[in-house]
Amino acid sequence: MSMRNLGLISFASLIAGLVGYIYWRNTPQGIVSTIYNSPDQQSLPVQVGEAVVNTIAKITTPITDSITNIIGIKFPNWISQRTAGLSDRINEIAGRWGVPPAFMMAIVQQESSGRATITVNTKTAQGKAVGLTQITEATGLASCGLNLQQLQDPDINLECAGEIMWNYYQKYKDWNAVAIAWFSGPGAADTYANTGVIPQTCDKYGKCTPSYVQEVMNKYNNLSTIMIA
Repeated sequence: MSMRNLGLISFASLIAGLVGYIYWRNTPQGIVSTIYNSPDQQSLPVQVGEAVVNTIAKITTPITDSITNIIGIKFPNWISQRTAGLSDRINEIAGRWGVPPAFMMAIVQQESSGRATITVNTKTAQGKAVGLTQITEATGLASCGLNLQQLQDPDINLECAGEIMWNYYQKYKDWNAVAIAWFSGPGAADTYANTGVIPQTCDKYGKCTPSYVQEVMNKYNNLSTIMIA
C-alpha cells in the first residue's frame, strides 16, 4: 500500500472517529461520561475528544458566523441545538425576574452548554458549581437558600440564577458587570464599575475574566437577534 493511500485511510479514520465521538457525547451515555466533578477526572480519551471538539469549534465558529453574516445561511451548532429546548423556560423565568432571556441563555451556553446535571469542583471556599448556570454551593445558599441537590433541578437553577442576575443588575446597571460578577464574583464587578477595567482574574483551567465576558456578551448579542434581548 502506498504512503498516499495509507495517509488517506488514516485521515478518513480520524474524521470518522471524530464524527462518532461528537455523536456519542450528545447521547445520554456520552453526556454522563463527559460530566465529572472536574475535567481532570475525565478519562484520557474523553479529554482528548473534548479538546479536539472544542478546538474545532473555536476555529470554525468565527468562520461560519462570518459566512452567515454575508450570505444569511445559518450553520448548525450542537450547543445551540442542545439549549434550544430551554428557550421557553428561559423566556418565562428570565422574564419574571426582569432579566433579558438572551443574556440568561448566553450564561447557560457558556457555563454548561445546556447540561443540567453538570457539576464542577471549583476547589475554592465557594464549593461545587452546579447546573445550567453553574451556581456555586455558597452562592446558592446565600442568595437563594438552596443546597447543591436543589440546584441540580433545571427550573430551580434558572430561578435562582434569575434572582442573582437581577440583584447584580440592580447594583451595576450593566450586563457586562453582571457577567464579570458571575465569573469572578461581585468584588471584580465592583472594580470594573469603579475603574472601567475588567480584572485579569483566571480560574484553575486558565479561563480569564476578560475573555469570559467577551464570549458571554458575543453570545448575548447573537442570541438577541432570535430571542427577547
